[in-house]
Amino acid sequence: MKKLCIVLLSVMLILVTPKQTYAAIEMQKKNDVPLDKYWTIKLNIDVDESSIIDNNIYILDAQGNKINCELSKTDNTNIITITPKSNYNPGEKYTLHIEKGIKSISGEKLNEAVIMEFTTKKQSNQEMEDRIKEKIIFENDIRTFTLYAFMNFTGYDDENNKSGFHEVRKMVREDLENMNLELLDNDFYTNTDKDYVYYKNTLKKLGSAPDFPPLQKMGKYEIKGIEKHLKEFYEKANIEELYKKYKPYYDKELKKYSDNAIEAIAKTNSFLRVDVPNSESFYIEVNLLDAYWRGFGLGNIDLYRGKGVILTGPSYEPNILNIVHEYLHGVINPIIDDLDKEVNNLSYNMKEIQQSKAVKQGYDNWSEITKESFVRALSRKMVGGYSMNEIERQTSDGFVLTKYVYEEFDKYEDYDGTLKEFIRDILKSYE
Repeated sequence: MKKLCIVLLSVMLILVTPKQTYAAIEMQKKNDVPLDKYWTIKLNIDVDESSIIDNNIYILDAQGNKINCELSKTDNTNIITITPKSNYNPGEKYTLHIEKGIKSISGEKLNEAVIMEFTTKKQSNQEMEDRIKEKIIFENDIRTFTLYAFMNFTGYDDENNKSGFHEVRKMVREDLENMNLELLDNDFYTNTDKDYVYYKNTLKKLGSAPDFPPLQKMGKYEIKGIEKHLKEFYEKANIEELYKKYKPYYDKELKKYSDNAIEAIAKTNSFLRVDVPNSESFYIEVNLLDAYWRGFGLGNIDLYRGKGVILTGPSYEPNILNIVHEYLHGVINPIIDDLDKEVNNLSYNMKEIQQSKAVKQGYDNWSEITKESFVRALSRKMVGGYSMNEIERQTSDGFVLTKYVYEEFDKYEDYDGTLKEFIRDILKSYE
């Protein structure tokens, strides 16, 4: 009877299954494998199609999870391909498994399972930048302009810059004052006594102008009747025309961010080995009606536009730290959520920071402190130019893991595992 053999055409190696018994036969490891690599497996005799299932041929990542792949047999009845449905992560280990369940049409099976380990290639910063360009949408939103114009008109005066408001914020406020508007409540922001955090969360759930319907229950950060007040303000202040007047200022400011933001996020992705093709697209906006250097993200999904949003306030130079900081939340937060056991083991630290600046700013649970510590450490490491005094200040402000995370990530470049494994190790070693 003809013995069943395997050829991995992709690497031009032949394996003949022996009669001896082994746990599995390991083929030579492959390095610098392309991120979209598919594998072609050739058997020396025709294969039984019913045995081509994902229990017999599959790929595992470094954590032992099956990668979503497509198995197919070509017109040649002895050739099988296994193709990942999305790209592998750069610079990570995977193993291709071919189990003994594969058989020929005459019923002959492999004597031994076959395993081949491979490592994907790391992406260069230029490659990463090219891919990032496809993911970032630099575009301002009239909803943001409307909400913050309304806030400014009705009492929002927050400012971090000792020199005062941005020139556009001054001009918009002056234009609004000169309109002599009579709204349902000209002091809405002051009278509702809600922190700006309520308004940024409201923005995430508002529908389009001119009605601004809530697309989801506001929940914890509800501002009652906000959509009614915004609709009135939008119409009476003729926001559509006001936005057109100031849009050139916004576009000019946004243009400053394009190259710098792409380069910084590419550097961040390359360092952390983030898989760009599998990540979601997102918007970057500038918000010239906010306080200087203030920024925030709207999570991975802004209900109105269906993508994530990063907003950054005025600054003298493009505030790349802000962009990287908010971007990192989209990378780090899901990992911290998955590592809830390791995170909770450190929750005793909350007792020591109850009076800290971090808690007073609203980071009032250990999961949020952990996320913010990682993000503050990594954003400063990626952007650079920050002294250890700044890192220690973040730590003393209540983001207690910041310094430890910052120093531990010096080891990441030589680390063999995934980002999630590395973060798990950091949490365990801190404990």
